[in-house]
Amino acid sequence: MSTLTIIIGNVLALIANFFATLNGTRKNKKDMILCDIGAASFFTISDIVLKGYSGAVQNVVAVLRNLIALYRPDDKYLGKILIALGVILGIYFNNLGFIGLLPVATCFYYSVCVIDKHCGPRQCKIAFILNTIAFAIYSIVIYSIVGLVLNTFVAVTAIISLKKNPLK
Repeated sequence: MSTLTIIIGNVLALIANFFATLNGTRKNKKDMILCDIGAASFFTISDIVLKGYSGAVQNVVAVLRNLIALYRPDDKYLGKILIALGVILGIYFNNLGFIGLLPVATCFYYSVCVIDKHCGPRQCKIAFILNTIAFAIYSIVIYSIVGLVLNTFVAVTAIISLKKNPLK
């Protein structure tokens, strides 16, 4: 992988992490979902540039899942199909071994929280934190130094936010 490719992928990850940082500080589910759409969109492109295909698949599914959660919240069938598709495609396109499965597992958990009406902001934030930690580890393997540093920062920010404002 060329240095220019790594730089481009890292710049895209920087933009994605701006949205992820905003997500970590949001107090309601709708705002969290909107921020996640922005983050997932830029992470998709970054992952493709850096050849992290299982992460890219999870981020495409995340955008679709979040749009369903916002505009068709009662359509659980479509949400469940997307979650299953994310797991199946994530495993199929995994080119990074065990590390490539981390985004698949944590995106599964976060997706369930997003589409479940009974899953409150606290549970969503915990799922979000686990997801950012998994992507921080994944970022090491795909040379996304920005992803590593900022996903770690976002996870810490979200943990602090959760401790200061314990959501229900």
